[in-house]
Amino acid sequence: SAPAPAGWILIDRNGRHFGTILNYLRDGAVPLPASQRELEEVLCEARYYLIQGLVEDCQLALQHKNEAYDPLCLIPMVTSPKEEQQIISSCSKPVVKLLHNRSNNKYSYTSNSDDNLLKNIELFDKLALRFNGRVLFVKDVLGDEICCWSFYGQGRKIAEVCCTSIVYATEKKQTKVEFPEARIFEETLNILIYETPQPDNGDVTVTDLHPGGSATFKCAPGFRLQGAETLVCLNVSRPRWSGPSPLASLLGCASPSQPDNGDVTVTDLHPGGSATFKCAPGFRLQGAETLVCLNVSRPRWSGPSPLCLA
Repeated sequence: SAPAPAGWILIDRNGRHFGTILNYLRDGAVPLPASQRELEEVLCEARYYLIQGLVEDCQLALQHKNEAYDPLCLIPMVTSPKEEQQIISSCSKPVVKLLHNRSNNKYSYTSNSDDNLLKNIELFDKLALRFNGRVLFVKDVLGDEICCWSFYGQGRKIAEVCCTSIVYATEKKQTKVEFPEARIFEETLNILIYETPQPDNGDVTVTDLHPGGSATFKCAPGFRLQGAETLVCLNVSRPRWSGPSPLASLLGCASPSQPDNGDVTVTDLHPGGSATFKCAPGFRLQGAETLVCLNVSRPRWSGPSPLCLA
């Protein structure tokens, strides 16, 4: 920008990360944010101010974040009904809880009960690994049941599968533990409809997670939506969304037009990138030699493409 009459220069940027830019210029290093979205924002600012060192630091941090693998599969074990309710109500994911407490039995067990109880616990562990990151799995060893599965969505119980029953033998009552594997799989898959799809660098508004409800997506400033803006929950018997979740991709400037009798070299079409123009021998450039892609929310070039005149 050209200096104003008072001598100052207007910088058409969001000032959110300007402190980070100044600290880097002063110290040569700066702590980078942990969030991928904020890292990408700092990268845009570094490109705009042509701070190559900070650009490389941000790109390296993003690469490590993309390559990183979190091997943890954490399963909370509730210690009280109050804690259980807090976990379920505050979780944005679907929740599957297995209550198993062998000591609750008042009677003897049938011959296959111990084996079936172990099968329920093993299935819980396998499902927790398979759906890690999508569903929160919780264990309860203090409840009043011997073996019972509960399925939650949006903080409320959706289904329950109890594995125990009382059978009447000739001389005494016995507790029978079953392994309803197919029913457990079915309810686990059904609970996935309560998994709200949310894109990185965007937000989603859900009207209802039952069939007929919709999810409407919106991108953060500086990003555009790739995919359907609205998904609809379909199929009463096995609910599913009408399509995959859309992606939020970073906005960029349009490719600059190449001047007649000249050439253009573009470093990046995203905010902070530049386009440098050069004329063929015998021609002179009329206009700015270099244009910069400005404004994260609505990217545009800093001026019109120059001309090459004889």
